[in-house]
Amino acid sequence: MKDRARYFMLPPEEIAYVGFLIHSYEGLGVVRTLDGDLGMVEILFSPFMEEELEELLKAIGKEVCLKELSREEVYSLGRSLDLCPL
Repeated sequence: MKDRARYFMLPPEEIAYVGFLIHSYEGLGVVRTLDGDLGMVEILFSPFMEEELEELLKAIGKEVCLKELSREEVYSLGRSLDLCPL
């Protein structure tokens, strides 16, 4: 079965932290930075690990502002995107 991808925006200073958390769960997923200035990352994961990844993302979302992006948003994203409006 082919790996899947999900895309997120987060504060750039949190990329390493989120990557570390996901990588610390062996086999859960791989985090790739697509644009460090914007805080855009791609998470590659096996469909077999989707539930576990979702649980971890919900927990991380309580600490770090995560905004999920569609593949189309990733390709068309401009620097005007507001990460986490309050």
